[in-house]
This record gives sequence, structure tokens and C-alpha cells, in this order.
Amino acid sequence: MLLSVDAPLTLRFNRSGVKSLENFVHDNDRVMFGVMVSDLTSDDSDLTCLASLQGLVTVHIFNSFKTISGLHSYLEELNLLDPERLRPGWDAYFMVRPCLL
Repeated sequence: MLLSVDAPLTLRFNRSGVKSLENFVHDNDRVMFGVMVSDLTSDDSDLTCLASLQGLVTVHIFNSFKTISGLHSYLEELNLLDPERLRPGWDAYFMVRPCLL
């Protein structure tokens, strides 16, 4: 199972404590896309970045909670450690299967 946790850019900036929005956006571009805007002329096609993993994510979490305890409560509700998430039971398997056809 691959999890993605995201939040609006301005919210992440405010949480980060970084002084400059420009520096924060450059760091975000480097992490998400593997390059900074100034490096777009480079010819690196084998960059590892978060954007290249988005298609593999099975659970997307949108973290717009005001407190960390709010996020923790939400994660508890999701019950991410439930073994059915990794290997569904027969009922869940056969309910999803017709949708794939």
C-alpha cells in the first residue's frame, strides 16, 4: 500500500516555517517534479520524484486539518492497518471485480 498525504500549498508553506515563499516553491518543485524551474533545460529524464509515483498511490489523504490531533483522529478512522486493505476478503474482491471488466 502506498499512501499520499497532501495539503494546499499555502497551508504547507505556513506550517513549514520557511521565511520565503519563493524558496518554499522551489523546494516543492524539486521534491514533486525532480527539478527546479532554473534546471528545466537539463536533460535528466530519469529523475525520481513524487509526481512519478502518483499512479501507484492507493490511498490519498488530504491534510487540511488545523491540528495534528485532528489528522491523527482521521487516520484512526481510516483504519489503515486493517489487513483487508492489503488483501481484501472474498466479498470485497468479488464486488470490485465486476467494475474492472
